[in-house]
Amino acid sequence: MYQFFESIQLKDSALKHLDLHVQRMQRTCLFFYQEEKKMDALLQELDALQTYPTGLYKVKVKYNVHAHEIEITPYVPRVIQTLQVIINNDIQYTWKTINRQVFFAYEVQRKATEDFLFVRQDCLTDSSYSNIALWNGQEWHTPETPLFNGIQREVLIQEGRIIVRKITLSDIRNYEKISLINAMLPLGEIEIPVANIFFP
Repeated sequence: MYQFFESIQLKDSALKHLDLHVQRMQRTCLFFYQEEKKMDALLQELDALQTYPTGLYKVKVKYNVHAHEIEITPYVPRVIQTLQVIINNDIQYTWKTINRQVFFAYEVQRKATEDFLFVRQDCLTDSSYSNIALWNGQEWHTPETPLFNGIQREVLIQEGRIIVRKITLSDIRNYEKISLINAMLPLGEIEIPVANIFFP
């Protein structure tokens, strides 16, 4: 029934970057359904979350242009200690679709504390569930070729905290560590040393 979803951070009764999530939902609906989604009911339900208990939650909004469903779960970040490089020159994940079949074949191979770092046409893209930023000792860089242009990534770029660069597989040696970033993960919360990146 629902083709798309948004993951929104709810922290201490505040929804982070709600306006940007709504804008992305509208862009998605315009592209796939050629009409905007009526947001009044959804925004009322989200506004009611201001009374939610203190803490950190993941608000998952599953939707299509005419309907939606909200799931709220306490958020505990994964423990990620290593990254396995996956070279796939055809991989695509442009829209935030519920069907993540493109990643399923890799997920079944994933070890408990491992994630994947996808490389397409020799350029770094994303991990299986987040954008990435790489630290060179002076500044954070993010690949110019992400699989998915996440909201946290966009905000960090606009704030000047991360810089867009073309980053090839061989460029990894010029960096010290990688940070995973998404709507639930701020820059620097999960960092993996470059020494813990494993190549095929």
